[in-house]
Amino acid sequence: MEVASGQPTVAGRSVIGFGVVGLLAIGMFINYVDRGNLSTAAPLIKDQLHLNNTQAGFLLSAFFWAYTPFQPIAGWLAERINPYRTLALGVALWSLATALIGIAGSFAGLFVLRLLLGVGESSVFPANAKILARDLTPHHLGSANGVIGAGQALGPAIGTFAGGMLMATYEPAGALKTGSFATQKPSELELKRRERVKAGNW
Repeated sequence: MEVASGQPTVAGRSVIGFGVVGLLAIGMFINYVDRGNLSTAAPLIKDQLHLNNTQAGFLLSAFFWAYTPFQPIAGWLAERINPYRTLALGVALWSLATALIGIAGSFAGLFVLRLLLGVGESSVFPANAKILARDLTPHHLGSANGVIGAGQALGPAIGTFAGGMLMATYEPAGALKTGSFATQKPSELELKRRERVKAGNW
């Protein structure tokens, strides 16, 4: 590390502080909330869109069909055009996909948007790793990774809980009758489950 004009640098670049690390952790938190929200709402979406088990399986796995192959591409972009720009592009794409998922009304629409979500979110790990390795002083790497890892773990923990509470409280795009999920008696829930089993659904 060098010091030039009072500004700490790593190999000639400005050192990032824990404010930036905190933003990366928040981004990771949102990333894991977004990717898991469909799983939380899947039973209601199946009923609303009249999806069978195969279609639901396609929707739940579509994210990873795009996310996995695009990770190496995102890593290449992080090295070619700068990790901050790569992350910004990814955040913009996954934010757009998440917003549109909320108004999608068909299996095909949801499937395409889940693919786009996977493409956008593939930028997070490669860009974060490049930013930390390049712009953070080595003796802070452990703490920074711990903070970002906490964001990663809190995403599904809070997202799943909050999603369930929201579904029980509000009517998401007509999928719920007011208060029905929260107030149905066990016998009513069991009857609906049996009807779905007979129909070949969940």
